[in-house]
Amino acid sequence: MEVSENGSAPDLDDEGMVDPNEDDNLEDNLRHLDEEINSEREEDDMDNFMEASGYEPKAEEDIRGWRELRDQIKTELEAAHRQRAPLSHLNKHLVLLNFATLRI
Repeated sequence: MEVSENGSAPDLDDEGMVDPNEDDNLEDNLRHLDEEINSEREEDDMDNFMEASGYEPKAEEDIRGWRELRDQIKTELEAAHRQRAPLSHLNKHLVLLNFATLRI
């Protein structure tokens, strides 16, 4: 039995059937329920993926500012250039540097 948005069960007639006037609410409730189920499936899929890969995200306690990030990217870009890194590697650093510059 579906629960309406106000938290109550739909009105039933004498035969236990849903009142026809509640069809719109039922459609909305079913749509919301379907969205919740899909969301839960996505979360379960992600949990299963993380578990299977052995990777656990770790929260950084040290949150740094954009200027410090930009300086770090510049240093890494210069080091990559000195080591004659492939252009794709240099481009990756340039994209990150541009993004960090926009955030300042």
